[in-house]
Amino acid sequence: MPAATILREAPTLAGFNPAQHEEYRVRTEQKLNRIYGASTLERLADAQRLINEVEAKRPGLKTWLSETGLGNNFNAVYQAAELARRKYGKS
Repeated sequence: MPAATILREAPTLAGFNPAQHEEYRVRTEQKLNRIYGASTLERLADAQRLINEVEAKRPGLKTWLSETGLGNNFNAVYQAAELARRKYGKS
């Protein structure tokens, strides 16, 4: 999914209250569980590792993901997990 498509969701997410953000996060996690099954937590840990590496080089990414709500966006998380899978050589 193109980044522009993911970014279009940011204004909607910014208007969410805490309960809506939590519901959104849970739905994203459910979708990831359907795709990755038992390896979901490993995939999420790899995605977090990748985000931490980028954050070290370009501080502010994690804050931006949190403030925009895109840190819980299914497409953004899925893309990060897939990039991490390729980078770290996991199948």
